[in-house]
Amino acid sequence: ARGIAFANGVAVAADNTFVAVVETNAHRVLRHWLTGPHAGTTDVLIDRLPGFPDGLARSADGNFWVALVGKVSPIVPLMAPYRLLRQLASHIVPSLTPLLLRRGQWGAV
Repeated sequence: ARGIAFANGVAVAADNTFVAVVETNAHRVLRHWLTGPHAGTTDVLIDRLPGFPDGLARSADGNFWVALVGKVSPIVPLMAPYRLLRQLASHIVPSLTPLLLRRGQWGAV
């Protein structure tokens, strides 16, 4: 599949009909069909995740586990067109994380 926004996890369906791909920057999981009438096409399996997905695993019952590493901020899409602003934020946010954790604004599982 082309045009994936930072693929960061892959898992094959239990029946081998598709591969699920985590798309971190788009907060979703894509499904790329391997067999059947849709073979070679890609569609959205899970959309509008509440956090940044970082990894994917198939569970014993054939469903998927998706790890979310942080909440999606409403400011993220606004920063998307501005490379310099994104780079600046990538250096500032890690230093603010301890403060956010102390205030109970972020959680970890």
